[in-house]
Parts: sequence; C-alpha cells; structure tokens
Amino acid sequence: MTNKFNKYWCDIHNKNITFLNSILLILTPLAIFNFYNYVNAPSFLKIISYIVFPIVFIYCFKTILYSHFYLSKLYKLLLFSTFMSMIMAYIYHSQSFELSYRICAFGFLGYIYYFLLHQIKPSVKTVEILIVIFLLIYIFIWLYALSQAPHLVFGQSGFEDAKSVDFDRGVFRIKIVGDCFLPLSIFYFINKYISTRKLIFLIFSILIFFIVILHVTRQLIFFSFLLSILYLMKKRKIMRILIVFTLILIIFSPNILKFSQNSILGLLINTTSNQINDNIENQDVRLLCYKHIFLDFPNNPLTILFGNCMEHSNSLYGDYIRRTMSSKGLYPSDVGYAAIYLYNGLLGFYIFMSIFIKSLTAKIDPDYYYIKLLFIYILIINFTSIPLIGAAIAICMCSYIIDKKVLKQPRKI
Repeated sequence: MTNKFNKYWCDIHNKNITFLNSILLILTPLAIFNFYNYVNAPSFLKIISYIVFPIVFIYCFKTILYSHFYLSKLYKLLLFSTFMSMIMAYIYHSQSFELSYRICAFGFLGYIYYFLLHQIKPSVKTVEILIVIFLLIYIFIWLYALSQAPHLVFGQSGFEDAKSVDFDRGVFRIKIVGDCFLPLSIFYFINKYISTRKLIFLIFSILIFFIVILHVTRQLIFFSFLLSILYLMKKRKIMRILIVFTLILIIFSPNILKFSQNSILGLLINTTSNQINDNIENQDVRLLCYKHIFLDFPNNPLTILFGNCMEHSNSLYGDYIRRTMSSKGLYPSDVGYAAIYLYNGLLGFYIFMSIFIKSLTAKIDPDYYYIKLLFIYILIINFTSIPLIGAAIAICMCSYIIDKKVLKQPRKI
C-alpha cells in the first residue's frame, strides 16, 4: 500500500506547483465562472473576476509568446481573434472596450487557462484530479442551489433576468456554469473502467449520470448517455446499432410510444417528441435564428472575418440584440455555430473547428479517449446551445493533456 501511495504521489507531484500556482489553478476557473454567478457575491469577488485575466496574461506572457505545443498556435489565434472582435464592437456597435472586456472575461478570454496550465506544467494526473475537484465543487454548488429553490441563489446561464428557479419540467431546473464537468467526468470514469476493469469507476459514472438526469436538460442527458453506451460497447457493433435505432424510435415516434408525464424521463421524451412535431409543421425557432445571424444580421467584410464580439446588456449593441433578436425569441445562446460566427467571425469559427479536429485526429493513448468523447459531445450539442463558453476550462484541461500525450502529430490543418 505504501509503495502504491509513493508511486501515486510521484506521479502527481511537481516542483512547479507552488502554493501560489495551486491558488492560480483553482482560483482562475472560479473567477472565469464568475464564482458561479452567486447572487449575493461580495464586491471583492467581482473585482477578482475582472482582474484575473490581466494577472494571468502577464504571468504567462512568455509562454503565450514562445510556446510551440500541438495546439498552442490555435489558442494564440483565439486570444487574438477575441481582442479583434472587441475592436469591431467598439468601431461598428459603439460598445466600449470596458463593457466588451467585462462580458468576454467570462467568455472566450477564459481560454487563457490553457496557457496557465502550460506555464505551471502540472502532471496529467494532477489535471485529472482538477477535473474531479471542479466536478465536486459544481455538484456542491448545484445541490445547495437546489436546496434554496425556488429562490435564485446562483445565476442561471441563459436566464440572467429570472428572479426564481424554473419548474416547468417537474423538477427545479438549475443551470449553472461549469456543468460541462458532468459529461467530462462520466466519460473519464467510463474510460477508467474500460482501462482498469474496476467496477468502482463504472459506479461513479452511473451516480454522476443520475445527477445529469436531475438537471432535466435533454441534450445533456441524451448525448452523454448515448456516447457512453456506444463507447462501452465499442466492440459490439450490432448492439450499438440497436441502441441508436431504439433511441431514435423513442424520440421520433410519439404516436407509437407514449410515456407517463409523471416521470422525469417520460416528461422529457414527450416534450421532445411534441417539439419535433411542432417544428415539422412550423419552422424551428433555432433555424430562424441561424438564418437571421448568417443572412440578416448587418455585417461588413471586417466583422465577417473577426466577428462582432459578445454583447453586453448595458451597451447599445446589447440593446440592438434585444430589439432585433431576443424580442422575437431568437437567442445566440441557442445556436452555437452561428454564435461563434456572430461573436468571433469566420476566424473564430476556423479556430474552434481546428482545435476540435486536431484533437480528434491526434494519436493519444486509449487511457485519454475520454477527451475525444467530450469533444464529440461538444461538437454535437453546439448546434443547439453554446457550450464553448461555459466549457472553456474543461476544454483547456483536455487540450493541455493532448499537448502532453500526443504520440504522433497528424497532418497539420
């Protein structure tokens, strides 16, 4: 037992992880999450949230400038793209740099965490421990918020103006930034189970999935379950086909299969089926939003290339988005790929797609395939949401692991 502990300690211990670095590894994500939008947050926490980026940027400046890792060029380009979008917002939408920074600090500027990881150089096992730590923090925050429902304790992503917690699906629906650690942890523990065959890891993944169900977010439930089952049965092709066919039948055949509205899953399945039928008869609001952003939103060659930046609610730009889109039920947060184009232009779209394609084509040890599962998951749900903002920290952690564990670089994109 002592030998195992010593080996484990040697694996995670790194002389670069000083007390200050440990604080930065934990505090930076919390600041980027805006401390989970705690409603009664004291002013000093808000100050920390705004000053973390420049502190980390200065601390990592040499790493940002001179790093040559597998994905580092794309992350440098992402920071450049975000700064350029802020300039576009100032020139064409009269949104001040201050307001652009205040909204981007919790958005695409959060990807600065990738360079912080490379600056501190934690071991891969340490990063995996961080994944579990942020999972536990998220679960604790979510459970506390659930215990205080219907009173709003933590801000809900996409429901910033709400004064109470949504209950339209039979369960208090609490959406808190950082929920991407749920599917990431499910994939991580399933991957650990496959590589070690220790049942405890499978039990962990099942327990986390129960928490996912209680979130009553359909795409989170459906795709985390689907990808997990397909990966578990990767050597049983017939079973994989049957599972996919059954799930499609359940969702797209509401007249054949009916489920009780008294159960959470039954309510979600029936709601999805009804919405699919409504969208067949009437044009889907998300398709209308895609059309508006790609075809009707006023752009010019520069904003097409660099984007318009994220809108701040207190700016004229934010007011324009409310008048022309939100008032019609069109929200950029519901159309991830269109939102990337709106915020960071074609350059941002190219950067994110390149990060995911390079990560998915990278040759890494099977012990780290959970990273590829997460990136597939994000690519899928990005059609109907924008996880690239809330999942910035998780994506940075996974990208850092790929940089460390890539075996052979495929053809450059």
